[in-house]
Amino acid sequence: MIEKQKVRVEESFIDFIETKNKTAEVISDMKVSKLKADGLDIMNSRGQAYDNTATIAACHTGAQQRLKDINPNAEFVPCSNHSLNLVYVHAPSVEVNSVTFFGTLERCYSFFFYVDSPMESS
Repeated sequence: MIEKQKVRVEESFIDFIETKNKTAEVISDMKVSKLKADGLDIMNSRGQAYDNTATIAACHTGAQQRLKDINPNAEFVPCSNHSLNLVYVHAPSVEVNSVTFFGTLERCYSFFFYVDSPMESS
């Protein structure tokens, strides 16, 4: 934002948007619609930060590229926290012992804490 010849950079959180269809086309269309609904011009955007999933980050067909096709100045920067979260999610599946451990842990959790168990509804 430029006011009285002074430049002010702003980063704004806009909203959480629930998506049922997680394709790049749907996600990018929802973002453009949300910006329009809030009276924000996508041409004023200078950056995008998301996780590194293929739907978002793909360089030719991802949601970030679809928005960049509309506004070439909206550079994509992968969010470090989301990238680290993806490591935590997928790392245990690499080692067989980890898969067994986390699978057993999940079953124990489900056994003791699953509220809607078939045994309760009988």
